[in-house]
Amino acid sequence: MKKRLFYHFNWMLLMLITAAFSWRPLNGGVDFWAHAAIGRWIAEHHQIPHQTLFLWGGHSSWVAHSWLSQLFYYELMHIGGAAFVLLFCVLMNCAMVSLIWWLWNRHHNLSFAAPAIFAFGIWCAQARFNPRPELFSAFLEVLLLVILVLAEQKYFRRRNLLWLIPLFILWTNLHGGVAMGIALLLVTLIAETAQRLYQKESLRPALAIGAVFIGCVVAMIINPFGWHYYVALTQVNGAMFALIDEWKSPFITPMLSPDIIAPLFILAAVALFSWQGNAQRKWSHLGWLLLALFMFIDARRNLELLALVSLIVIAANPQLLKNAFRPNLQRWIPALASAYAVIMLIAAMPKSFNPLAPTLPRGVADVVLQEQQTQPNLRIFNDYLNSSYFQWRFAGKPPLYIDLLNAYPAELLQKYFSMIHADAMGLKIFQELQVDLVAFGPYTKISRQYPLAQYLDNSKEWKRIYNGDDGSVWKLQNHKNQ
Repeated sequence: MKKRLFYHFNWMLLMLITAAFSWRPLNGGVDFWAHAAIGRWIAEHHQIPHQTLFLWGGHSSWVAHSWLSQLFYYELMHIGGAAFVLLFCVLMNCAMVSLIWWLWNRHHNLSFAAPAIFAFGIWCAQARFNPRPELFSAFLEVLLLVILVLAEQKYFRRRNLLWLIPLFILWTNLHGGVAMGIALLLVTLIAETAQRLYQKESLRPALAIGAVFIGCVVAMIINPFGWHYYVALTQVNGAMFALIDEWKSPFITPMLSPDIIAPLFILAAVALFSWQGNAQRKWSHLGWLLLALFMFIDARRNLELLALVSLIVIAANPQLLKNAFRPNLQRWIPALASAYAVIMLIAAMPKSFNPLAPTLPRGVADVVLQEQQTQPNLRIFNDYLNSSYFQWRFAGKPPLYIDLLNAYPAELLQKYFSMIHADAMGLKIFQELQVDLVAFGPYTKISRQYPLAQYLDNSKEWKRIYNGDDGSVWKLQNHKNQ
């Protein structure tokens, strides 16, 4: 009875922590807005885009691998607004945590320290708890690994692994993170085969995983772009991604804060400790952990992957942690672990439950749309970060110079960085664009666009026509405008 109460009380506590971290008011830099704008275009035109939308700065062919999640997010926004979107984000993240919590307790192996470890893991992952297409990949990665852990049990029927094939078809059309699912399956196949050969056991389970792996790879072709989808995934390590901060290593400037990196490595170390302490440990679990660690070191955006994989490895290998404390300490551990989780909940509580952030550049967008009415061919230069909200508000009227969907040549982003630095070459490029309006979301003196904002304020050719907490707008003062 006490164990059941402990399980359900702390599950509820963890759900509240997850919900608190997931309810983040939407600002202009959340790329949800841009994805919802693409989803709206798909709904209105009854087709899927194959090239860049809503930009005048540059165009290219585009594999919109997140088209289904984009359409889904637009429908959510259309039905219930921003609050509905955040509620969906809360439910998805809670479902992920619940799956791992259930996995840990499936044989009543829940450690007394579990609430504290889980709260710590949620805190490590929470930076990516956003309503993005990536949210679907995070949930499906957890679901995939939970299924693979269950597949190790004698009662599991291997033919149930075939359900992974339609799952991967859905995943392919929701987000390009399906490639990580394929990588996890491949690591599982290699590790399972190697372990069974080493231990001289039957290879039939490994062969079943191999067959499913091949089926999932082939199933990925079921998408609007056919085999071109595979080609698009190879561009991840291209010139464009080298310019984007979230795709950089956490150890490359701008470096990720040590108070983010250190907890992730601590959590991964706990996972390794748990795996090592299991006499029946599976090599595949170590493979998942090493893959997630490598992916995080390669790109900081994978911090959630490392946190979730670490929790799954701990949940799949719970024996050592369950017996890690002396009997005379075990009566205090549950209370201390729950107290830690309560403290985490208090720290996670949002300052406001308004789904829209106060710095959302609504005023900036209003001014631009007013100018658009008098100048139908308005040429606007915008900041990269807040382009997401501008995409939602403008829908291509006026088109933007750049956005954060990155469906354009890398040279465009390179020119943008040069212009906002406001050096001699950047200002020359900026003047050649012949823009009528510059629209920035909120910025500070340490923001990348600050040098260009300073140039515009000091130039006699430009006049700031809007200045608010949500951003600024400058207008070119030429003879035509005067």
